[in-house]
Amino acid sequence: MRHTSSDRKAQITFSVIVGMILILAMASVLILRDYLAGSKAAIGAEQALPGFAAPIQDYVEECLVTTANDAILYNGRAGGYLALPPMSTRSLYEDVPYYYDAGDLSPSDEILAAEMGRYVDGMLDLCLHDFDVFTKQGYDISAGKPSSEAVLGPSALSLHVTFPLRIALGSQITEISSFTVDAPVEQFYDDLLVARKLVASSSAKGLCVTCISDAALRNNLTVQTLSYFNHTYVIDIADDDYVIADKDYHLRFAVRYNETV
Repeated sequence: MRHTSSDRKAQITFSVIVGMILILAMASVLILRDYLAGSKAAIGAEQALPGFAAPIQDYVEECLVTTANDAILYNGRAGGYLALPPMSTRSLYEDVPYYYDAGDLSPSDEILAAEMGRYVDGMLDLCLHDFDVFTKQGYDISAGKPSSEAVLGPSALSLHVTFPLRIALGSQITEISSFTVDAPVEQFYDDLLVARKLVASSSAKGLCVTCISDAALRNNLTVQTLSYFNHTYVIDIADDDYVIADKDYHLRFAVRYNETV
């Protein structure tokens, strides 16, 4: 079959159209890619904290770590709790939770983390001092209530805190609401593991006295019973090398058995 000149022209026109479509498609892809990259850069720029607000962010983060350390210190004297659970001693000078009473009651990492998070939420203002150091410099700062999500691990207490702040300095205004910090907890967690081992090594018949002395020697701790009443011992674990805010750390809890040793 012979192709006429009109057929050849039609084929050439079709090829040109297809080529133009491919070129336009590639150009569209490149334009879209550049647009998305520019949008991401613009979003990043919008989310970047202005320089005048950076000192406030640093200040809040330092206070969060300080308050978390206070939580470890003060909650430790109550077995790791801010508010004692129902299964706790009553009428002592310093009441403590039961870690053992007809079974293991020692708190999980999740419970301890939540209790320390509650402490941080309630006590953070004591460290911030109403941002006085910044208001004297001309800042106007309004704050909401902090709400912490805490995760406890062998090495750190991680705090993810929602704490809405509106910061103004002259005509400059910005807002911050999210903070994340880690507080070291290695020594606290080691003491907690000793407490859990003491509970696990005991039985319903009584406290394992040799376990206490062995745990103290192996871990270079002071482990002692502070009192005894109604088949209940109050145990104190102290670490001479663990000092928070110039105060010695103590972990205290109670164990109760069916009969005396």
